[in-house]
Amino acid sequence: MTCSDSIITVPWESLTKELEYIPIEIRLHLASIINILQSSDKQITSEKWINTSLIRLEACLDRTWEVLNSGYWKNVPIEYRYCYSLCIIIKVLKYLGCIHHWKALTLWKNPNYLNKIAGSRTVPIEIGSRYTEEDWTQHLVNFSEFLQKHVIENNSEIGYLAQHQLFEQIPELKKDFEVPEYCCFLDSEENDAEIDINAWFGPANTVSPLHFDPKNNLLSQIFGYKRVILYSPAETNNLYPYDTRLLNNTAQVDPVRPDYDKWPNFRKASGMTFYLKPGEMLYIPPKWWHHVTALTPSFSVSFWWN
Repeated sequence: MTCSDSIITVPWESLTKELEYIPIEIRLHLASIINILQSSDKQITSEKWINTSLIRLEACLDRTWEVLNSGYWKNVPIEYRYCYSLCIIIKVLKYLGCIHHWKALTLWKNPNYLNKIAGSRTVPIEIGSRYTEEDWTQHLVNFSEFLQKHVIENNSEIGYLAQHQLFEQIPELKKDFEVPEYCCFLDSEENDAEIDINAWFGPANTVSPLHFDPKNNLLSQIFGYKRVILYSPAETNNLYPYDTRLLNNTAQVDPVRPDYDKWPNFRKASGMTFYLKPGEMLYIPPKWWHHVTALTPSFSVSFWWN
């Protein structure tokens, strides 16, 4: 990228010409604003500005990391944690391929590798398209049976290894990835080790219904593709949560096939859709509603922390 390259192209000349066709009092007001925006656009999309900002970011990161490791964390001002956390999340967003160095991205695509390490172990499998359906159930099966029947073969019965702490059960697999640095910065000194790492492995068309979790979540895509639909906690009343204690974090409405006659307020809900591909991570804040669909056979790892 050269200094004149822009991430977003704005037709400034055409925009300036359009000013000729509007009333003089508005034209005088807008002309100065457009000049400022044009100048800012040239600065923030230039290679020099971006590189300078990244250098400052790295310097801030190094300094806060040095302070955080100078003694016991309880003696370090909380502001340094927040500063480091912000720098790390900016880096994650800037570099979407931040986990491409994980061995899991290459090794786990090979079913023989997974079968060799985990084949004889017993794992819990969800049977059914989603846990809100009446025909949903769980079975305990050998990992090799699950892999062959539900992932390799085109089985009409969907089986999903979901929200399982597979890496506590099989530590050998944990060697193939790293816990992201961002997860290390928790709200409480007493919970520093409490990072929940879960496996999500299954065929295409597995669905996690619209729900929220109380913790921060980094969803990491190892292989396959997923669609994630997000809604802010502010949209809760438009999503019709179940009124039972067991499912009060789950919405009754299906955002993919909404029944507007049954759930009319869902028309007011404003959401965001993301598509995850191998090597990408998505940060889901606490209590944000999310609906996840596997578009292909897929393996994801989630990191939950307070």
